[in-house]
Amino acid sequence: MRHHAKRLSLFTTAFVPAWAVLLGRYALSADASPLALLAALPVAVVAVAVVRHLRRAALADTGLVYISVRKKTDIAVSVAIYTLAYVPVVLFEGHTHADLFALLVVMLVIYAMYSRFNLFHLNPVVSMFYRTYRVDDDHGNTVVILSRLKVRAGTSLPCREISENLYVAADGGR
Repeated sequence: MRHHAKRLSLFTTAFVPAWAVLLGRYALSADASPLALLAALPVAVVAVAVVRHLRRAALADTGLVYISVRKKTDIAVSVAIYTLAYVPVVLFEGHTHADLFALLVVMLVIYAMYSRFNLFHLNPVVSMFYRTYRVDDDHGNTVVILSRLKVRAGTSLPCREISENLYVAADGGR
């Protein structure tokens, strides 16, 4: 259950910019309630919590795994391409129950794909704070590493697992 909560929080955080656009458009519409902006609070709280969790994981001394970086690729472009998933949310205009149901179904389908293809590293909000690398290790494994520092091939990098094949590099407080 805890593993699923991490995945859901990463997914929710990835959509913070889209939710901001959606809530902003609604708040500026004629039929908006002033309480509508309160809906932004849980989304913002999840985003802050995810970034803080990653930071705590990067600073922790326990549970470290050393990954030997044989080959690395910066995959920031993949994060930028992921923002195409915002299109249904940003284009959403209705406020009826049927419109909200349709948006929910679209979001569930996107989440299923996000989960099935293990794309939790595709997160524009996290990418504002961390570089995203696809790394091949000495054993032929491929993992994704989030790092505040530049990752270099030929080094051994201390990391903590965040989700399956997703790690945050320990940065020793830097």
